[in-house]
Amino acid sequence: MAAIGAALEREGVAYSRLPATDGRSLSASDRILYSASRSILYTGRRLKDSEIGCYISHVRAANAFLASGDNLGLVLEDDVKLPSDFSSRLQRLREIVDEMEAGSWEVGNLGKAPTPKYRKHVGTLDAEHEVVRAYRFPIRASAVLWTRQGAARFVAEAYPIAAPVDVKIQVLATLSGKGVATVPELIPTSGAVSDIDPTGGPRKGQTRTGLSLPAAAMKIRQGVLRRVARRNMRKAGTA
Repeated sequence: MAAIGAALEREGVAYSRLPATDGRSLSASDRILYSASRSILYTGRRLKDSEIGCYISHVRAANAFLASGDNLGLVLEDDVKLPSDFSSRLQRLREIVDEMEAGSWEVGNLGKAPTPKYRKHVGTLDAEHEVVRAYRFPIRASAVLWTRQGAARFVAEAYPIAAPVDVKIQVLATLSGKGVATVPELIPTSGAVSDIDPTGGPRKGQTRTGLSLPAAAMKIRQGVLRRVARRNMRKAGTA
């Protein structure tokens, strides 16, 4: 996190650091926010403590943004790598989204690009990046850009915890049809070990081959989201 803070200071970007909720020392009040039964029903497995901590951290960050009074809030996890000229690129991104119809977008994924089939060009960010509507929102929450409306929706529907936070955000953004993203990702991960989830690797219970229970649950969920994305694209006249 120190490297990210130093980079933001060099770019002249004001920021606040929120200590992450450590999954290795969850309190009783933290654990009561999690529903194991819903998690098994929704994802086919129990969540790791690190995933619960990560989820709670994102909710706290969204609440902090809402309390700030700012119109946009960028939530960065501790394993991202900021690009050069980040400040100017962020300003250009803001110009693009400010030109969009009010209320037409709620959340942006700057850490992972959507697949070509489920996106539509909105604006050119720079010679390397474009901003798109992400009708099937990508799964990654390392760099999430919130509007106040989007953050309020996320907070209102956050609990009980039944899935990893990146899955929750994907579902909310895909169902609403109000997600945007950068192509390619503007803020990639650095490959460093995250304080939020130091274990890394595939999630517990999910195999790299075959169709385990978690994989089957994911297949069903993604099938539903693809249908929703196509429906929203037809409504927007882009399918």
